[in-house]
Amino acid sequence: MDICSPTTLPKRCQKKVSGRDYSLPRINPFPMYGLIIEDDSRLAKHLQGFLKNHGFCFDVCSSKDAALRSIKHNLYGLVLLDLKLPDGYGLDLIPPIREQSPDCHISVISAIQRPEIAAASFDANADNYFRKPLCHFELLAYLKQLIRKRANAPPPRSFAFQGITFCLEGSTVEAGGEVITLTPKERLILLCLLQHRPRPASYNTLIDCLWESSEGFVDMNLLHKHMSRLRRKLKQLSSQKLIINCPQLGYKLHDES
Repeated sequence: MDICSPTTLPKRCQKKVSGRDYSLPRINPFPMYGLIIEDDSRLAKHLQGFLKNHGFCFDVCSSKDAALRSIKHNLYGLVLLDLKLPDGYGLDLIPPIREQSPDCHISVISAIQRPEIAAASFDANADNYFRKPLCHFELLAYLKQLIRKRANAPPPRSFAFQGITFCLEGSTVEAGGEVITLTPKERLILLCLLQHRPRPASYNTLIDCLWESSEGFVDMNLLHKHMSRLRRKLKQLSSQKLIINCPQLGYKLHDES
């Protein structure tokens, strides 16, 4: 099961005795959603299929340029990085990966057997180094170990998306020095959308996140009303349409193609 799937989101917000506590859903970019950067398309697709069969969701990029675009618009928990790419050197991608997803785990995969190359990878801030031919089951065991170690990690303090920074602790969004404060429900909406990114969050999932079951029936129009207010606030920071409605599916954050 993909750790970014809707089943990981709390079904209801926590409550305090004295009233509602809009607690933050845990949004940890675990390696269930990752990126394979590999110019050998046959190897990449085979590895992607193997990991998918074991519950891991991975995107695939075959060049440095494609990887930069994907890194910009997605929060990855794990990146498998080949060193030799057709348009550049793989280690050059580590800084932008760290900038977008500070908690991302980066594992270099390479056929180069020289120990100085592995040392250079670690010096470039990689977390691990796998030599080709890659043993898929060894990688699988490593990923499972990663999940166990990071299961209790604290949630990140902020997320960056389309040039906008979302502060989880302060309930604010910021771009170009301008700061806008979100209401508790607007914050939960954005957290829910980030949790499901890049997939849509269903209408029912959003409703479960925003309202307790004890509150009774919630009109769908109420969800759309809160969503409309959030979209208007985000529009003040960006001319782009950041949240889109997917008919019969839900809402999602809109990544540039």
